[in-house]
Amino acid sequence: MKIKKKKRKKDLPEDVSALASLYLKRNSDFSQMLQERSADEVAFDNEVLRWLRSGFAIREAGRRCR
Repeated sequence: MKIKKKKRKKDLPEDVSALASLYLKRNSDFSQMLQERSADEVAFDNEVLRWLRSGFAIREAGRRCR
């Protein structure tokens, strides 16, 4: 039986590292935006999701919530 050696993790290439840092920055911006939403905006989104789960198209679901 052969024993597999674990590969050592190497440093990420610069382009991958840059993409990762950009993703983390945008993710934190998005999280902050979600925290700033009002209760009405959250309720509207939940209502749209309810219609989407019922099988309606996105435009029709949006119209039914207004």
